[in-house]
Amino acid sequence: MHYAKSKKSVREFFMAKSKNKFGDFLKSVKEHWKNPPEGRYIPYKEILSYSIGGIGVKFVLYTVSYIGLSATSLLAGAALGLKNGDLVKLNLIATVIGMFLGPLRGMIIDNTRSKNGKFRPYLIYAGIPSAVVTTVFAFLPFDSMSYNGKLWSLFITYMMLQLCYPFYDQAYTTLVQVMSPNSTERADVITISTFIYSLAPSVMGFVVPIVAGFAGGLEHINAYRVIMPVFGIGGALLGIFSYAGTKERIIVSKDYSPKVPFFQGIGAGIQNKYQWARSITSWFILLQAGVGNVTTWYFYYGIKDTLGLTTEQQGVLNGHSYNNYWSSCNTGYAFVSFFDKKNR
Repeated sequence: MHYAKSKKSVREFFMAKSKNKFGDFLKSVKEHWKNPPEGRYIPYKEILSYSIGGIGVKFVLYTVSYIGLSATSLLAGAALGLKNGDLVKLNLIATVIGMFLGPLRGMIIDNTRSKNGKFRPYLIYAGIPSAVVTTVFAFLPFDSMSYNGKLWSLFITYMMLQLCYPFYDQAYTTLVQVMSPNSTERADVITISTFIYSLAPSVMGFVVPIVAGFAGGLEHINAYRVIMPVFGIGGALLGIFSYAGTKERIIVSKDYSPKVPFFQGIGAGIQNKYQWARSITSWFILLQAGVGNVTTWYFYYGIKDTLGLTTEQQGVLNGHSYNNYWSSCNTGYAFVSFFDKKNR
């Protein structure tokens, strides 16, 4: 009896403590919605804009990933019926070209100077074209195209995207580094935004198979004529939040060159708990994408016809797996927050 009362009192204590913390958080958000707390530079409104915009950015990036030069791409291998050998040859050509595009992209970004900042402009100039290119590709008249016409249409589209979406991805990821001169604040924004935009693959993993089921499945081009506009164009529009609602507060000189010894930089990175938190989250996201690819392939080429399953059922299965992934992320962030407080 005494044990039961003690257990109840402990539970009530933690519930009251959590309630007080949540109340303090809401009060802080209300007070600093437009004006940041003392010693900080980014108000809560800007953090939310950056994070919500990140969901749109990830929608675009995941939509772009459907256009690949590999038979593992259901769009290329199943919907368009392209041979793996031909895709491998084009992939080799794209890889060689990509060796020159990488340094070119770096040079362009390094020399970008505009009234809207160094990175924010690419959230418009690269995001919207990426979404438009993927959507236009989905609506090409493939039924009347020859095999080579389909093959080269895919290759040209793929290379056009290589000129757009890497700028988009890099601009969003790097933007946070110039939003505040406070390294702790930047780390907090990275942690919060990563947690929020990780919703994107979960939403797509659940919704896409269900939507595709009404259009013939992911092995039919009609499915992509729904997916590309919804998540491509829609994602690009949502991504505008990260452009319109943020500011670049650090202006890096064109002649600036960081003077940190290589091994000293590695050591500092290893000791940075926020870097570890972000890396672990990225590993979860990568693992999630890998599991999604494997389950999709297994579903379409292994059990769909054998068991008579529908594409909508794949979405439900993905939903369960992504919910488990989301729970693991919540647990991870709880541990990060706990150890962060212990170190303060």
